[in-house]
Amino acid sequence: MTATVVVIAHDGLALLAFDRVAPVSTWTDGRRHVALQLLEIAALVTRREYDFDDVAYPQLTWRDEDISAVAEVFGGSSPSRYFVLHPFAKDETRRYPDQYWPVLLDRLEPELDVTWVVVGGTEDPPLPARENLIQSQGRLPLGATAYLLSRADGFIGNLSGPAHLAGALQVPTVTLMSGHSLPAEWAPLGKSLVLRADVPCAPCHQRTCPVYRLACLTKLDPDAIAPAITSFLRSHLHALA
Repeated sequence: MTATVVVIAHDGLALLAFDRVAPVSTWTDGRRHVALQLLEIAALVTRREYDFDDVAYPQLTWRDEDISAVAEVFGGSSPSRYFVLHPFAKDETRRYPDQYWPVLLDRLEPELDVTWVVVGGTEDPPLPARENLIQSQGRLPLGATAYLLSRADGFIGNLSGPAHLAGALQVPTVTLMSGHSLPAEWAPLGKSLVLRADVPCAPCHQRTCPVYRLACLTKLDPDAIAPAITSFLRSHLHALA
């Protein structure tokens, strides 16, 4: 499994490539990914060490109602290529700024000829309408969301359940990660690109930002991150062609 972490530094982009999913934090050492932490529990019984090669992805089967729910969202005709977006998060310290999303899509669309499909809950508001945007907030239960992701050509979103699910389903996954937590512990596994800003207050583990006005997120300017996202997703589109 591979991953790339791009840190938005004061003087531009600093590209850090790893042959494992973010095994080293920019700010602290000794952190292990939560998947390996869970395997450490099994190690108490098996008396062996585990690494990323021991992480298994789920083999899921789909119910008829999951397939039907996705077909209804698409109006019966699935687009030839689509990316799933999940721009929502309960805490402000995990949520990429709402006003950045339309700008980011404006930057990506000339390079990526795809349909965007937004997933979320009933409480999540609509994104500003655009011609190639499908909004499915509140229309898909968990199983149908997983089926939608399994057929997607890519995923872009905050660090969240859908991001981890996309990674586990081997979907190329772009995570817009705040300073709330560390990629060393929480980066989605699989074909994963993590974008985050270089800020001195991370990891904060706070639900609100008390001092820095969400600098960890506002520094992820759409113009700065769009080229990395485009390059990553286009490389996987070409691999599928």
